Amino acid sequence: MISKGRVIRTGLFFALANLLITEVIGMFLRYIMLYPVNGFIDRYWIHAHSHTGFLGWIFMVLAIMSYSMFLPKNGNINRRMYRVMIYCQIAVLGMVVTFPIMGYAALSILFSTLHMVIALLFVVIFFRNAVKTDLAAKFIKAGLVFMVISSLGPLALGPIVVTGMRDTLWYNMAIYFYLHFQYNGWFTMAIFGLLFKLLEQLGLFVDEQKVKLFYRLLVYGIIMTLTLSFLGFGPSPYVRIVGILGAVLQLWAGYLLLRILFLKSDLSQLLVNNWLKWFFGMALFSWLLKIMLQFLSVIPVITDFVYLNRDAIMTYLHLSFLGFSTCFIIGLFIFKRHLYITGKVSQLGFLLFLVGVGLMELTIGLRSLPQYLSLEFFSLLNYLLFFESILLFVSVFIMMLFSFILPGRFIKQ
Repeated sequence: MISKGRVIRTGLFFALANLLITEVIGMFLRYIMLYPVNGFIDRYWIHAHSHTGFLGWIFMVLAIMSYSMFLPKNGNINRRMYRVMIYCQIAVLGMVVTFPIMGYAALSILFSTLHMVIALLFVVIFFRNAVKTDLAAKFIKAGLVFMVISSLGPLALGPIVVTGMRDTLWYNMAIYFYLHFQYNGWFTMAIFGLLFKLLEQLGLFVDEQKVKLFYRLLVYGIIMTLTLSFLGFGPSPYVRIVGILGAVLQLWAGYLLLRILFLKSDLSQLLVNNWLKWFFGMALFSWLLKIMLQFLSVIPVITDFVYLNRDAIMTYLHLSFLGFSTCFIIGLFIFKRHLYITGKVSQLGFLLFLVGVGLMELTIGLRSLPQYLSLEFFSLLNYLLFFESILLFVSVFIMMLFSFILPGRFIKQ
């Protein structure tokens, strides 16, 4: 009999191990920027970096925490979820090995397709077993729907390449489609579902009507802001209008979230230590900054700047991945005692992560403005990025060491 605690511990160990692998690949990519190697194909490693981060870290941890907080203790569910975690991890390791060697090819596509199929099994498990009247579960379900929709992007890449349109706008649009419904759809909705479930478990009062409105604003905003991903391709003014309306809905949702969290709720039961204040605070700040940047991106001058500037896009993506999603998850881990604060060294790991995230966002943001930087300072930024990637690697390693590797440390259900 597989216990729920064992499934959770296995899934979280895999997730943190994948985050560590993601940081190792990121560190290697930053090193190659400083010391190029002949014959090195960076996009192959970028594929490995992004797939491990998305599917190995974010998907794994959102799936296991949704299972932990929403699904009942049941032997059949436990066995199915355990298999989902194992098969997903096999798929992730397959992508880690194959993408750096061959990029998008038969084997790497096979492993990514395997992960997609296993993820669909989790969708079925969650929809069948989550309480239908649970308001927080509606956020998770919407996120899972967006995750399924996002898979249409990668599925379209094969036909696009086969038909000779690899260098056309359609290829980039398929990638943006996938990223949008992953970052702004699946990640965002699942995180808010976990947040509201956590507040419910703590008995904290939230206005249910405001939460329902917040849910609708997010869903409509996410669908409509897909058009923002296509603005750089020169669409009609009507597309821009839809994007503006979607961005406004998200800003309204941000204002509503602040009212929900701070107007009547006593968050002292949630923010029980300074680390939780920092990680949850960083996540909230990053999400609010993200939706403000989406709103600003509708301005034509900024649209042109963003879509011709790879570092500007990387700043936004890292803000979503590290600042919002990962900081919230680590805060949730600390609160649930899946990560331990055992002394100065373990606290150093949390500090290094926060510092690394903040510095990396600032550094990549500065790199997006080369016209205002001297050549020497721009070169210095590459060294800083390598140093910051080391900070993130060390911080994640310390987290794993004190919560999973050292003897006598066991995750509690």
